[in-house]
Amino acid sequence: MPGKRISELTALSGAGSANDDDVVIFDTTASETKRISRSQLAEGMQADVQVLTNKTIAIGSNTVTGTTAQFNTALTDNDFATLAGSEALTNKTINARTNTLQGSDASRLHWFKDLAALLADTTLVASTGDIVQTRAEGFSYTVAATGAADQNVTTAGGVKLYFATVGYGQDRTRYRTGGGGVRQTTAAGGWAFINDANHEPWGWSATSPVALSGTNLQVNSDFSVGEVGAFSVTPDESFAALGVTLGASVGIPASVISGFAPISGRVVGGASGILFNTSTGNVTSQTVDQPNGTITVVHGGISHTDSNASTVMVSQLGSPSVGRLTVATQSRTGFVLQYTRDLACRIACTTTTPGAEVFTVTESSIVGTISAAWITVTNCVRVTFPAVGNNYPDAVVMLSRDAPTRYMFTLDTQGSTTCDIFFYDTAGTLITAATSSMVFYFIKRGNFPAALPASGNLGFVQRDMVPIDFNQLFGASANLWLSFAHKYP
Repeated sequence: MPGKRISELTALSGAGSANDDDVVIFDTTASETKRISRSQLAEGMQADVQVLTNKTIAIGSNTVTGTTAQFNTALTDNDFATLAGSEALTNKTINARTNTLQGSDASRLHWFKDLAALLADTTLVASTGDIVQTRAEGFSYTVAATGAADQNVTTAGGVKLYFATVGYGQDRTRYRTGGGGVRQTTAAGGWAFINDANHEPWGWSATSPVALSGTNLQVNSDFSVGEVGAFSVTPDESFAALGVTLGASVGIPASVISGFAPISGRVVGGASGILFNTSTGNVTSQTVDQPNGTITVVHGGISHTDSNASTVMVSQLGSPSVGRLTVATQSRTGFVLQYTRDLACRIACTTTTPGAEVFTVTESSIVGTISAAWITVTNCVRVTFPAVGNNYPDAVVMLSRDAPTRYMFTLDTQGSTTCDIFFYDTAGTLITAATSSMVFYFIKRGNFPAALPASGNLGFVQRDMVPIDFNQLFGASANLWLSFAHKYP
């Protein structure tokens, strides 16, 4: 072959070459040009160590083999996990709803963040007997058959569940409970659960466990779904000694407690009125009108539609002849006490001029006007006094010791507001003209309104079943004890 440069030779493609084709090669050892077949050249190159960079190996058309140890050696920052091997996995998250976790009972386990997420779920795919759990509450359920009718819970997606926790009641019913004591140490000081070294409440709202609801008390559980089971509220011995009675309108989460207690106290003279025990918080106000002898009490409205169903009871202290306490009026929201006495006064004729006689009334014991006048037609002294509902028919007249002349007298035509007095001399002759000797005391029994005495114990008053204002109910160490057990999904 004539001498040619390499660049002038005919090019041969890789696909057209054969193993026995020769390749020109310079042998550096012998310092001469030689030939070598393509297959011998490839064999020699395979024996050399090659560092490949920027290469892509197609796994689909190539095979990479090795042992687990060899692959772990090749992986410089971790180890491989194998299907049949025993490796400890850490920091892994398994989606229980899309993976099967098998145990001794062959049931799958499905996790949910909380009960609300479980009930709202529409994606759960589960088999009968699978276990469903909530992280927040720690509740466990088993999946019921699709045709079951006795399930306890059904998700929004239609998966039927039974309660899995045993010992929660009949028919797989789960209950949530709560308990604790609440206290208010001063009026309007605020109610709170007792939480100290010896007391710990549970089952109540973390943000608003107890608060006022009008004049009642409201407690809130820490869950808002379920069915009412049982609820109890009990006064401790301090409140019980005051006659406190409690009831509740029970719901989930809110239950409203109403309280009732008798109002009672000693009635004293002066402006003090009734010395109530104010710690029961059911007396709204009292107003004392000492000159007119009244004490007006306003309290929470009693439940009876008939105000007389809760009668105000009054007992007397001291002599009834001096004064008596009576109930003037009463309603569902209060009552008025009236201090009363028998009518007693001194009457004296101070002007005897015929047709212009004047009788002066002094030393009256009652509220209201008492007057006396000479009645010419019948020749008598007519005493006029206030009307009261239960005055007694008979009056008493006594001559004053300073009367110049001694008279005898008779009483006639005694009415509800008048009494006629006829005077006679010692011979029994009717006196037909007013005289200055007509000085006498007039007394009539009855509950006539009178001014409250300036001091002294007058009586005792009580009315039962008056509603409590919980903002005013308090006790330094008095408690209300609460507990509930409600059915929970």
